[in-house]
Amino acid sequence: MMNNHHKRFKLSTKENNINVLLLSIGAIAGNLRHILDIIENIDSNRFNMSISYKPECNRWTHEDLRYIRNQNVNLYQLRGKHLLNLYGIIDIVKIIKKESIDIIHCFDSLGMIARIIGKLFGCKTIHHIGNSPDKNLTRISKPFIFNFLTSFYLDGVTFCGHEVRKSNLSHGFIYWNGTKQIVIHDCVDADKIKASTDPLIIKNKYGIDPRQIILTNIGYFNEQKGQSYLLRCFHYIKMTRQDVTLVIVGWGHLEGHLKMLSLELGIQESVVFTGKLNQDEVYEVLSITDIFVLSSLWEGFGIVTAEAMAHCKPVVSTDTDGSREVIIDGTTGIIVPPKDSEAMAKAILFLLERPILMAEMGKSGKKRVEKYFNTRQFISKHESFYREILKQNLNEQMV
Repeated sequence: MMNNHHKRFKLSTKENNINVLLLSIGAIAGNLRHILDIIENIDSNRFNMSISYKPECNRWTHEDLRYIRNQNVNLYQLRGKHLLNLYGIIDIVKIIKKESIDIIHCFDSLGMIARIIGKLFGCKTIHHIGNSPDKNLTRISKPFIFNFLTSFYLDGVTFCGHEVRKSNLSHGFIYWNGTKQIVIHDCVDADKIKASTDPLIIKNKYGIDPRQIILTNIGYFNEQKGQSYLLRCFHYIKMTRQDVTLVIVGWGHLEGHLKMLSLELGIQESVVFTGKLNQDEVYEVLSITDIFVLSSLWEGFGIVTAEAMAHCKPVVSTDTDGSREVIIDGTTGIIVPPKDSEAMAKAILFLLERPILMAEMGKSGKKRVEKYFNTRQFISKHESFYREILKQNLNEQMV
């Protein structure tokens, strides 16, 4: 079986045709965005892409799945909710055989079992790391041990940023000896950011007074995104200025808690919860934004920050791996300590009193995104890394 797969690999290499399986549980929205950016832009004449996910864990919407099916990719469901579900493992093996997979590119914990499967069936395995390691995992915990041991079978790692790479290398979560590594920043397609609808129409859509200054936050409603600290920050701002509205885009299990907190703080009339929006609607909201605010407690990259900067918006963000990667403090935005609502409020008020500085930060931010976080570099690095991994595979066969 392994010999047959190697034979297929040699043929596909000759034809410049590489078969890649993008593997994800489907529970993290950011992974979907990363996967979509790959399949939308990769050279379909040289790369055959397949995607598999677990519907029982999935947060991808029917609209997301319908969009994927309309792309030039194969979409597969994996059975079972748990990582080691036997039926799900069988499904992965069937996909590998059917699609003659050369590379499995994993985006979450499914990568641990995929490393073993890849080793057994002659595939190369790459794992994408988009966040700092979970510091709650001790070296004697089962997830830590299983991840470390299976990392011996890992061929490559893609990191979303240099800061994330640094923190993971120092943590010892993966056995790095011989594992190829590359930093591939998340990307924003500036060409998709077109002239938006009239700002008055957008503000009216969300019931916002056209004279209001708009602060915007985008993210899933969970502990990581820190929106409770943002609401307390906004309460502090409203004590000073009444001409500001906070727009929070997203959804999640903390939605009820956040809405109740806005009531308790007495700011509910100035806070707009939009619910989950599609990409075009997100861009509409960003087009009327004056300052984008990221309140996350940790963030590997924070693609919404780059998107806001691509819209020429200044950013106030908490200090995370992602913010240090994307933002130049004092030039494209201001970075403040996590959980410090007062420091965040002071930074926002500081900018609101300096509209010229806000405009300069917005322009600098857009230039930075266009130079460092563009789609062309994102895809070029993925394609080169896939080829490099398979070149290593071919060299091993020739030895």
